[in-house]
Amino acid sequence: MYAKPHVHSSVGLEEVGLKSADVRGVHIHWNLNPAELYEHAVRNGEAEITKDGAIRVLTGQYTGRSPKDKYFVEQSPSKEKIWWGNINQPCTADLFDHMHNKVLDHLSHARDLYVHDAFCGWDERYRLPIRVISEVAYHALFSWNMFVRATPQEQSAHVPQ
Repeated sequence: MYAKPHVHSSVGLEEVGLKSADVRGVHIHWNLNPAELYEHAVRNGEAEITKDGAIRVLTGQYTGRSPKDKYFVEQSPSKEKIWWGNINQPCTADLFDHMHNKVLDHLSHARDLYVHDAFCGWDERYRLPIRVISEVAYHALFSWNMFVRATPQEQSAHVPQ
């Protein structure tokens, strides 16, 4: 079921492997704005509003990013261009497929999915259209702040890579 009719691309979640039957009963929220994401985060118990009006999220035990958890499928042409080492680690296509299927299974059992279509990179000549799918509103809010926002016209024509 889709939440409010926000603008979104004709490219659905099927493109990443989430078929309509897989997400039956999951509330899918497309391209919510920050105010809506704040409301969802508070209502879902993910965050609270401080006395100064900022959103506060407690992330638990794991508060930072894990720089050693970056894996790339070792294939051409990127194989020759990635600086391999402790940070950028190779994985096989089979391992990627296995992990991708685990993620799809996990997402298909979520209560809510937040979909954010945006761009990575400011220069229009080089930017990449991306789609961030998360199960918590504050991750979608982070995505809203982190990536270049698509206009409603760009969202309707958005084809994420």
